[in-house]
Amino acid sequence: MLRPSFARDIVRLRAARTFHSTLSSRLQSTVLEPVATAEDTAETAPERQPLPDTGLPDPSKFPLYRPPPPPKEREEKIDLANLPTEAEIDVMEKEQITADAIKHVPEYTEDDLRAFYKNVVLSGAAESAQDLFPQIAAPETTTPGQRRFLLGELAKRLAAPAGDAESTVPALPEGVATHMALTAALMKAAPEPTGLTVPLGLVTQSEWRALFDSFLVRSDPTGAEVLLSTMERHGVIPTTDDLNEVIELYAAKGLTSEVARLIEDFEAVGLPVSDFHRDMIIKATLGPDGQAQPALDLLQQAENLGQPFPQTSYNLVLTRLVDGTPTELPDPRTRATALDLFAHMRLAAHPIPSKELFTTMIRLCAAPQDPQPERARDLWLEMIEEHEMQPTAAEYNAIIRALGSTKADYLEAYELLRQMLSMHEEATAVPFEDSTNKLSPWVPTLETFSALLEGTKRAGDLDRARWVLNEMVDLARAGSFSGHPGLQGPDEEMMAHIFQTYAAWRPRVKRGHVKHRALEGKEVAEEIEVMREATGIEEYAAAESSRASEAGVAEEGAGSVSASAEARDSAATSVEARLASEEVAPASSDVAELEEMEGDAPGGPLSRADALREATALFEAILDANSRSASSATNPFRGVKVTTRLINSYLALHMSHSSLESARQTFNDTWAKLETPAPKYGSHAILPNGYTYLGVLERCARGMRKADRALAQEWGREAWVLWRKWADIAEAALPASNPANKRQRFLLGLGERQVEKVWVAAIRLLAIGEDTRRSLSLLDEFVRLYPPESVRDTYSPYIAPEFTIRMTMPDSIGEPSVPPHLMFRDLEVLHNKLVRDENWDGVARIKWACSAYEKGLATRRKWRSRGVGVAREVRQRARERGEKPPPLDSARTQPAIPEPKEWRPREKRRGMGRKTGWKRRE
Repeated sequence: MLRPSFARDIVRLRAARTFHSTLSSRLQSTVLEPVATAEDTAETAPERQPLPDTGLPDPSKFPLYRPPPPPKEREEKIDLANLPTEAEIDVMEKEQITADAIKHVPEYTEDDLRAFYKNVVLSGAAESAQDLFPQIAAPETTTPGQRRFLLGELAKRLAAPAGDAESTVPALPEGVATHMALTAALMKAAPEPTGLTVPLGLVTQSEWRALFDSFLVRSDPTGAEVLLSTMERHGVIPTTDDLNEVIELYAAKGLTSEVARLIEDFEAVGLPVSDFHRDMIIKATLGPDGQAQPALDLLQQAENLGQPFPQTSYNLVLTRLVDGTPTELPDPRTRATALDLFAHMRLAAHPIPSKELFTTMIRLCAAPQDPQPERARDLWLEMIEEHEMQPTAAEYNAIIRALGSTKADYLEAYELLRQMLSMHEEATAVPFEDSTNKLSPWVPTLETFSALLEGTKRAGDLDRARWVLNEMVDLARAGSFSGHPGLQGPDEEMMAHIFQTYAAWRPRVKRGHVKHRALEGKEVAEEIEVMREATGIEEYAAAESSRASEAGVAEEGAGSVSASAEARDSAATSVEARLASEEVAPASSDVAELEEMEGDAPGGPLSRADALREATALFEAILDANSRSASSATNPFRGVKVTTRLINSYLALHMSHSSLESARQTFNDTWAKLETPAPKYGSHAILPNGYTYLGVLERCARGMRKADRALAQEWGREAWVLWRKWADIAEAALPASNPANKRQRFLLGLGERQVEKVWVAAIRLLAIGEDTRRSLSLLDEFVRLYPPESVRDTYSPYIAPEFTIRMTMPDSIGEPSVPPHLMFRDLEVLHNKLVRDENWDGVARIKWACSAYEKGLATRRKWRSRGVGVAREVRQRARERGEKPPPLDSARTQPAIPEPKEWRPREKRRGMGRKTGWKRRE
């Protein structure tokens, strides 16, 4: 079989030969016949008759000149390489076809082309509007003012006069909420569902809706259900949406039996059970603060029956595992369970996840305690490339936050923001028209910019943080003028990120890298005056102007009087600067580098003082926006609430860049301004928390100048005393023994790691202050409050869910809560002081404490890797459910990827577990 390329060459060669063979015949047919001479004409032509004498010239003698015959064309040698290729032949054919198609089509005018292009661009505007409609649609519920007005009017009409005997509506009970009193009165007016007992039009549809919304906003599903039954007695049939709202209220409270009852009523009357109802079953199983294990069991039961729950139900469980509950924080175990459930769902129920599921898993990768930007990037690429899903603002926000969770990957988040903005411009741009204030599914929101700041505060990238803040302020002003609810200004979380970025920022040039060599101001003035007298400043100004004009720097209109005067002034200034720089400016390479860096700076602060001034101005603007006097609707900081977290972030900036004395003064002034009996900046008092005192102790316990040590000791000891008082009050209000207080304790700064850092800073502070005796007493007190045995005693086995496939190994999952403990690096300063003082008893106490804590951690790590206690916990749970406890072997945790059944016996036959007789080669 011939190769295709070789066959094509043969065909082209045959066509060339055919063309060559027919070339001579075609040329001969086009050659003109030779002109006959006079002799030939005389021999062949008949004898001509003499023409009559007319006085005209003889026509047989004209024309006097005949063109020579055309030259014969030379036969050119046909080369296969000169023939057109297949691609060129295709192009020529397309051009010929196009020319034939548009031969009779009239030419478009400029307006026709504009209209055509505009229609092409706007062809997807309807789809974009449909995607955006759920985000900007008005809420279906009534506003509080509308409810009060409608219920008041209804109460007036239902109130029976004293002498009105015809009224069938009883009087409204006193001392009861208006919506409940109206419902009770209407229910008594129609005791039996026997038709209309209230005159038609007495209770309008809007009034029924106001009553129903009154129960919904108060999360009262029982009262809402009673109202729906009352509506039926009055002849008003409730809609399916109303019943679904009642079911959702029951599910939010965790009332699984009520949800199941209402769904059975749906089936009894012939209404279809949708995916929404199945989602509500899972939501009710989760409960407001419940565990996710019952919901996981319900999902697996449905999979075993061949009727898996929809992806929205899996998303409810994954969201609970990723975000936690109002009382519990997500930990490494819940995140591992979420990863395993996602993998199991793709194998057992839904191979291709939805866009919402991808978003939830990408948000999981953005956890600050365990950032996973690589996994988030893989999920993002799978979603948009492999499954070709179109991301919206929610998906972009998730991936931007995931990439901003680490210092090494946060710059990729800005590239994604650029893509997001380009998609927004394409969706909202109208050809040949000015930009309009339109929204799209890709418009950046407050969450987008807050996610961007997650990376800037970790990297200390102040330039990008300032840019984000400027963009957010512009959006807030645009939203105030246009009335778009989606364009909001910065909030307290975003401003806290801004202040933390200022705190992590470091100056571009350190003071020690700049060498100064300056003269006294008097000497510089004398040198300039001498130069002026010697040369004349006007001559220098003229020279400078001519030099600028020759170089093309002078602007248009320099010939005018004002322009020339400005040129002379600028030239004189440049001359003075040049003369002064010859004596003042250092000639070192360090200063040259400094000037180059200042020229390249994008306008941000160059020193710590500049950063402090900017941050202080922002903080004052926030306080001014929160004061009662400043109520302008155009203020970009009107949405920023003054909270303890915002204050701590602002004070962290001063702890990082100010001197110790200045930081203490700012600390006292700020809290004195906020800690007032009548709060000025909110409805509640703003008080310090554990993070406030932790920042002060860590600032005073780190290295500093000798002149600041006395102030550091005074301020640090004062902060330690205040923290002890605050911690005692907080422990009494939020005891650690109650698991429901875990999230609140972390937010207040009473978590295990926060308490540990406070004690470490206090011990180090006293050691730096040469008070080793009190530092050792603090160490003994810490060991008494948090004994080393508690590290081992608080161990709890991890019962991994029985999924078909898992993405994590049970022995590689971190511990959710480890009690406070001390390591040698935390006590190294105290240890060195004791060695210097030859206090061997104190050294021994430090050695014993560190060894005991390290041994407890090692034991806990060993138990986790071996799965100690897992079998006992599995059997205990089986007994609680009333089931037969499984054998010990089956109760142990299974590996993430189970081994083949025939692998281990075969290996044993090959010699596993017995001596092989091999000898080591010497």
